[in-house]
Amino acid sequence: MQPTRILALIAVAFLVAGCPEPGSTPRASGAPEPSFAPPVAGEHDGDLNVAGPLTFPGNVRGTMTVLAGGELTLSGQVGKDLIVLEGGTAEVRGSVGGDVVNRGGDVTVYGSVGGRVIDEGRTKTKVQSGAIVGGRTVP
Repeated sequence: MQPTRILALIAVAFLVAGCPEPGSTPRASGAPEPSFAPPVAGEHDGDLNVAGPLTFPGNVRGTMTVLAGGELTLSGQVGKDLIVLEGGTAEVRGSVGGDVVNRGGDVTVYGSVGGRVIDEGRTKTKVQSGAIVGGRTVP
């Protein structure tokens, strides 16, 4: 394993250790309990919460949620949705297979979103020229 990958995994382990206890994170009714285990070699099965600064070049096969105080730079892939709560920050430079749901955070999309960009809070998601949303390139 490359030294930079090991350092990234250690950083994610520290980040995940600071996440709130399962059950205290807002999520849709009936949604599965998110995993708080760190990704292994950039791969993570299930949902993942971000509670601090994280640059993520890997692959999350579930939904990724950025909590208040979380700062995500996504250069990898999220298989389902990316949800950003109020007080969270996300920069999408990679791809999101589902929707990007902004619930009051600071969100900028440079990469691709397979679904829609949905603003549910008081803030508006910034979608940059050249980004792809729902299969269409933003002019």
